[in-house]
Amino acid sequence: MTGCFTLVTGGARSGKSSFAEELVIKSNKEAIYIASSQIYDEEMRRRVELHKTRRPSEWLTIEEPYQIDRVIKEFDRRDRIILIDCITVWLSNLLLQAGNLEEDEGQIIVQPGLEEDINLKVGKLGEIAQNASADIVLVTNEVGWGVVPPSPIGRFYRDVAGRANQLLAKKADAVHLVIAGLALQLK
Repeated sequence: MTGCFTLVTGGARSGKSSFAEELVIKSNKEAIYIASSQIYDEEMRRRVELHKTRRPSEWLTIEEPYQIDRVIKEFDRRDRIILIDCITVWLSNLLLQAGNLEEDEGQIIVQPGLEEDINLKVGKLGEIAQNASADIVLVTNEVGWGVVPPSPIGRFYRDVAGRANQLLAKKADAVHLVIAGLALQLK
């Protein structure tokens, strides 16, 4: 028997992480929190600390910037709920890890097959979440709702994130859009 796969999406500072955390608390299941962020500067350190202080101390936190699918498999059990925050940070980790993203005269130079590789990883993650015994909650950003990125690399990232969200939403049992702290169930 599979658990419930829920996707929570919204813009920056919309309240999506808080909403996802409430879903976890209401489940009354053992909580596993997978944090995909990496700390590169003081501003990111403050964001991570804010998230940490909000989470109940009994939640097991696993910091994994790349292999979220492996962690889900490792902790997959019917009596658990696994929260992954966040998919768009994970995508940026994958893009930065792959390297070879350059701009030349306003054009982006992308390693051949990079976008296809990312789509395969997203599809695999969606299948694992869909077939897990544990309940899975994925948090992601609607980066296409913000300001159009001024650089080709930024626009490439926005497009990759948008397609990833579509792939995950198709596989999810439930999809919630959070705006101004209010959640709207889309699916």
